[in-house]
Amino acid sequence: MADLKIYHNPDCSKSRATLQLIQERGLPVNIINYLKNPPTAAEIYGMCQGLSVRPTDIIRSKENKFDSLGLSIDHQLTDEEWCQIMFNNPVLIERPLVVNGDQVALGRPPEQVLEILGECQPVTTLTDMDKQASLDFDWGAIKWLCNSQIDSQAQMTFGIVHINPGESNPIHYHPNCEELIYVISGQCEHSLSSEVHQLKAGMMLRIPQGVKHNATNNGQEPVSMVICYSSADRQTVFIE
Repeated sequence: MADLKIYHNPDCSKSRATLQLIQERGLPVNIINYLKNPPTAAEIYGMCQGLSVRPTDIIRSKENKFDSLGLSIDHQLTDEEWCQIMFNNPVLIERPLVVNGDQVALGRPPEQVLEILGECQPVTTLTDMDKQASLDFDWGAIKWLCNSQIDSQAQMTFGIVHINPGESNPIHYHPNCEELIYVISGQCEHSLSSEVHQLKAGMMLRIPQGVKHNATNNGQEPVSMVICYSSADRQTVFIE
């Protein structure tokens, strides 16, 4: 379970905006609907300590429930008693509260939680091919969507290659990884040492680690292929 958690009310715009900030960063977060699963009085007290505030600073005193209970901020109640009241009546808990280990932030405004997210590591990579730089060559182009330079946590390399009609990419091999090729459109002839394979759209070819290979587009249109490697730090040795 994620160390990062948000006490969330899906009907609250501030809570939704705070959750969106966290999710846009690809961070694993435990989403707790506190109206259905409220934090204990002890947990509320701990969050107050993390915020360096009194429980009365995070109680929603303008809620109708606050008045119906006959409460007043001026009541001489202990911190523990206020926390118990919020546990018994979770609608009175200010939202959203975000907890990251022993750090706590209140998402009002939502950007306020960013200061406690520095230690969190994203678990996902999201890239858009239209926004990635194209590496252009005489024979075609490559766009990388995932590798160790794009995401330091990645364990694979993934990209899209295009080879122009009548062109070939240089003969090469990868000393540290195998490669998978999937043809999206077009056709090509792929040479692997002594083997030659004719590939068309919908076909996949696995190229073992260390095997020399290259592709020649023998069709009338560009051939587009997905290329995937078993290492995020793909290494290439060119033969010519």
